[in-house]
Amino acid sequence: MLDSLRGKDVLSFITTLILDHQLVPAKLLREVLQEEPYNVRILSIRDASCLDEDEEELLNVLQKLIHPLRPGASPKLKGLYCFGQPDKPFYDPTLFYRDRMETIHVPRIADTAEGVTTTAGSHLGRSTSTACAREQIARWTGGYGTMFEVNPRSNEAWARLMIASKKTLAFDTVVCRHGPDSHVAPRVADISLGPEGCQICHSAPENALIFGQSPVHELPLLAPTPLFASTVKAAQSISPNENAKFYARCTLCMRDRRCSLCNAWWCENCYTPPSHRPIGTVQADTKVYLGLCVQNCLVGELYSGAGEGGMWG
Repeated sequence: MLDSLRGKDVLSFITTLILDHQLVPAKLLREVLQEEPYNVRILSIRDASCLDEDEEELLNVLQKLIHPLRPGASPKLKGLYCFGQPDKPFYDPTLFYRDRMETIHVPRIADTAEGVTTTAGSHLGRSTSTACAREQIARWTGGYGTMFEVNPRSNEAWARLMIASKKTLAFDTVVCRHGPDSHVAPRVADISLGPEGCQICHSAPENALIFGQSPVHELPLLAPTPLFASTVKAAQSISPNENAKFYARCTLCMRDRRCSLCNAWWCENCYTPPSHRPIGTVQADTKVYLGLCVQNCLVGELYSGAGEGGMWG
């Protein structure tokens, strides 16, 4: 694909490049990110082959890219989508044919005060892409739970890369900000906890992240990938009426603190999980057991599965 574009002298005009689901060797990414005439500022490689087959080489390419002593000018790349799910299609082809079949009269621009946006088909794909955007934003701010899986062998390497490039390169997730008490090494935040905070104090030791208020380098890029403005600001923009507050942490520091069903959780200031307990017993002050909150979800599972043939029967 890129070979065909080279002969047309258009590569320098491509500032947003989406390579989701593609066979993308790290060697090609090195060319795109470091060589002329490429001018890519926002890159998406979600579910691309380089994340599985060439992940170590990809990390090396990115580390060299953001190194403060790298030769030449500062890197052109400003945003990298590589953790979340690829964007949904911007339109459903079936809608196109349905709209055409249902179109009886297409008014001229002069026929309406609103202009061309009222004609049938003019909003083709808009509702789908808008719904996609709202869904992706809600995954962070609405408490979606586990957002994605990170390779445990490279989790620390990704987190350290994100820390080193915090004012140079933005990612579609953030580094877990809980601190050194929960884990020795930095980790990638892969769990969205929503805006409510801890079940007891309704906050957290690290305070919430807020779109529009928190430092840009502490916020994730939002899906879908911006197509018409290749900037981090555009990739982090939300509507004024949307909830902008959220907490995000890693799986490791949420162990025995979060319910995997309802996403309720308890912070370190309010709760300390029992260090030792006999298997099959639940202490009176236990908040989470077997990944479920004791007060609600665990009891519900016990009742629903206690009968013959049930989970606990």
